[in-house]
Amino acid sequence: MKMEKLEFLNDKKESIVKILTKKGFSFNFVQKLLKNKDILIDEKRIKKDEIIQLGSKVCVFYNKKNNYYENLVPVFEDDNLLIINKPNNIEIEGKDGLCQKFNALAVHRLDRNTCGLVILAKNEISKQSLMQAFKNRDIEKYYHALVYGKTNFDGKIYKAYLVKDSNKSLVKIYDKKVKGAVEIQTQFWTLKNFEQSSTVLCKLLTGRTHQLRAHLSFLGHFIVGDGKYGKNEINKKFDKKYQTLTCTKLVFHNLQSPLQYLNEKEFNCEFLYN
Repeated sequence: MKMEKLEFLNDKKESIVKILTKKGFSFNFVQKLLKNKDILIDEKRIKKDEIIQLGSKVCVFYNKKNNYYENLVPVFEDDNLLIINKPNNIEIEGKDGLCQKFNALAVHRLDRNTCGLVILAKNEISKQSLMQAFKNRDIEKYYHALVYGKTNFDGKIYKAYLVKDSNKSLVKIYDKKVKGAVEIQTQFWTLKNFEQSSTVLCKLLTGRTHQLRAHLSFLGHFIVGDGKYGKNEINKKFDKKYQTLTCTKLVFHNLQSPLQYLNEKEFNCEFLYN
């Protein structure tokens, strides 16, 4: 099988695991690469997680067909559902999607290049219960995003109107109701400001197609790496090919049978783009 090669100069001092997960590899796949000594730093092979210096040359050899989700382990799993920390570049449905791999049913969506927590149902009863919970807003979804520019969000709920353009596979945001628009609500907090960007916590109060990506862009702070709602010339400066957006927390409330045992439980994963 043909080996793929990824080669680049490291732009931030941090662990090789963090560096490669930001490039779209799953945590488990990076561990496999380390075990097989398929990672070279400044032309020397490494076999364990190490801090990589700024400017070091990173070279990774891997089988593209086997990468990303080959060894994904659920964050949570029981007889009714599982929760996966989805890497970049993976669909939820489709021939090579998570549903196919885990023989499960889709309940909600994450864009292909948005990573983080996603829920899959193991049976039709659980699927219907979860979909009703999402409809009733009984499942809280929180995201972390790295956005362009300095922000001063303080937890305010922003309302706007979204129109889906299926022909162009994108959405448009308006501050007033227009024909075909649905209302969206999103809550934002600024966590940290950098020189040219900010880390933002986002809570989806409505769940529409591309809502976070389009809403942040409409507010003047597109998600770094977002080629659809951002600016590619700026994304190149950050060396980001995918939107730096992660669903980092899920909280369950008011779930009905057979999932009531999940009420008030929360599940978390790390945001890798701080």
